[in-house]
Amino acid sequence: MFDVESLIQRILADIRERSVAPSGRDERREDGTEKVYRDEPILKTAAQLNRFLPEQYRAMRKLASSPEAYRRPEEWLFWKQGKFMEDFEDDYDYRGEYIRYFPTYQSMNDMQLRGYFSWRTKVRRGVVEETSLSFAFVYIYELINQIGVDSPEEGLDTLRRFWNSYREYEPHLDRYMKRWLADYVVYYGLDRALLEEIAGPSPEDALMVLREGEGRSREELFRALAELSSYAPEKSRFYRENPEDFREAACRVFLRVSEYYAKNRKAGYCEKLFGRVASVPYLMFQSAVFYDNRKYADYEYRTGSLSRFACKNGQWTRTGILGRLEKSRELGSLLRAVDCALREKSGFGHPLKPEALPKYMQSILDRELDAYLEEKRRSAAPRIELDFSRLQGIRRAADQTRDRLLTEEELREEPPLPPAPAPEPVPAEEPAPGGDAGLTGEERRFLQCLLDGRDYAPEKGVLLSVLADSVNEKLFDRFGDTVIDFSGGEPALIEDYIEELKGIVSR
Repeated sequence: MFDVESLIQRILADIRERSVAPSGRDERREDGTEKVYRDEPILKTAAQLNRFLPEQYRAMRKLASSPEAYRRPEEWLFWKQGKFMEDFEDDYDYRGEYIRYFPTYQSMNDMQLRGYFSWRTKVRRGVVEETSLSFAFVYIYELINQIGVDSPEEGLDTLRRFWNSYREYEPHLDRYMKRWLADYVVYYGLDRALLEEIAGPSPEDALMVLREGEGRSREELFRALAELSSYAPEKSRFYRENPEDFREAACRVFLRVSEYYAKNRKAGYCEKLFGRVASVPYLMFQSAVFYDNRKYADYEYRTGSLSRFACKNGQWTRTGILGRLEKSRELGSLLRAVDCALREKSGFGHPLKPEALPKYMQSILDRELDAYLEEKRRSAAPRIELDFSRLQGIRRAADQTRDRLLTEEELREEPPLPPAPAPEPVPAEEPAPGGDAGLTGEERRFLQCLLDGRDYAPEKGVLLSVLADSVNEKLFDRFGDTVIDFSGGEPALIEDYIEELKGIVSR
């Protein structure tokens, strides 16, 4: 690097010391000594030094006019010149600016070229300074084209480090870098896990679960619904307190709606929500100066459950969901309607404002939730089952025990027992007035205590659970359901039937 000010001082000092005389002439000084003038090279001015250009730049520019460059695209020339200057370094103090859309070496003047390569030299040594944004893009283009790196892995790492450093000066890079980095992974066939590091987890896996529907578990299906829905179930109070009910109800409703679309619509429900899968032409590294040096003849790279990239004879296509795959507002409305209806039908309280759904969808929702809640009530009722197949074995064991306790001799010596007195007849308990339900007096008293919220002490030898089963059995034909819940170890009336039970007991 040249110090212009010191150079000027040297020139002025030399002028003061020397007098202008013809070449080769002698001249005497005042002290009598002779001063001899000889031919000397003329020093270059500061402007001339400033315009000095190392020979490698000229050689690089000649590539543009070489026979090889004839009818080649601009991207090829950039790649060829970049490879030629791959290891070149410079040290030039450039103070100007370079602004260009799709910047290349060929579009720079000599001083801009020196400015870029001097800046790049510092970047490669770990000093990332702010410069013209077009210089930064040229450096990124180099890395995309594998200029200055030994492997795709090294190129990706260098790209990410430079992006993280330079985005402090220019956040505008974010608009391009995520796509370019993803394209880099695909084009150079790097590990798919790198795509998740760059762009986050793909929602395509969740969509694949929804498309498979009944083939997935309820846990998988509900996770996919929550991931792709604009309504967040985890924020619902009902879901936090009743996660199994919400999960089962939401999955049932979604599956029935999907079934309805499969039978009555041309497109499926998932296709309506998120779009269809299709293959479209794809431009690799769009908006970058990139030369497709590999020119794949037959190449495929899967990026998700539904999407893939393919290259046939240099032509790229992308297969996947058309448009952006993001959270669905329509699916969110369905989950919110499920939440709202569950609160109302189960008496949860904390109601939500009803969600407006199409009539057919509201009908499906009501039907599925009513069926689920009815199944839940039936499964909660206590059941007593007797295994009659074991009675024969019990009798056989009892006979064996008896034979061991009583020998034949003891049976002969034992005097005969007097006949047992006939039992006194026990008057049958009369049913209470209005006992059209067939309840006994004790059963009515038991129900009355439950209605009044009092504890009931059954008659000696009677179990509360047996008494509750008797009442449930006698009233089942009337209600089509159990009226006393004994699942918690204590009898409790089903709230829906309390008013009608009051009428029965008061008759």
